[in-house]
Amino acid sequence: ACLATKTTRRPQDIISAHRPTKISGDILQVNLPGIHGERYVSIWIDHFSGFTAVKCTTDKSAITVLNHLKSLVAFVENQTGEKVLTVRTDNGLEYDNGPM
Repeated sequence: ACLATKTTRRPQDIISAHRPTKISGDILQVNLPGIHGERYVSIWIDHFSGFTAVKCTTDKSAITVLNHLKSLVAFVENQTGEKVLTVRTDNGLEYDNGPM
């Protein structure tokens, strides 16, 4: 039997049911500093679209990481019209501070 006859939802309904709800991120230390002294890279990935945001920073304080995350969440929500429901990290110490 043809699979097309067994589906109950149109393709756009399936896509809209799986909007971006999860973002994962991490902080990496780089060996060679950037031109402005950046020694860390903040990386965040949207699991729905595969969009990756990378920002070079001079420190990995909670305030710096939180600001980058807030700007990314606002961007993803603005582009998709959907709320980000989950932010996933490796539970590193940069996330274990007051502002987070």
